[in-house]
Amino acid sequence: MSSSPIVYTKEKTLQYPQERFYIDQPVAPGSYMGPIDASLPGADKVPLLFQRLTIKDLTMANRIVVAPMCMYSAEDGFMTNFHLAHLGSFAIHGAGLIIAEASAVEP
Repeated sequence: MSSSPIVYTKEKTLQYPQERFYIDQPVAPGSYMGPIDASLPGADKVPLLFQRLTIKDLTMANRIVVAPMCMYSAEDGFMTNFHLAHLGSFAIHGAGLIIAEASAVEP
């Protein structure tokens, strides 16, 4: 039986080495990178699509919204690994809001 080395973080919480993997990105996904041609008039303005949007208590980093796609792949009304991979890919690539597929209550 092999045991993983346990690492303590600054907050004094247990953390396993496999939980520490991350990719440091210089720019957050979904961010505006700047104009293609800075010589154009108005090139210094951030397009509306990449501006923050606040609705009540929710603030989104940009205005990119992924609509529900109704894939009908839930099992007993619960999300599966398919949903994790499918919707997670939109999150990783910087969508500001992701709406999961339709749901309904049935006996």
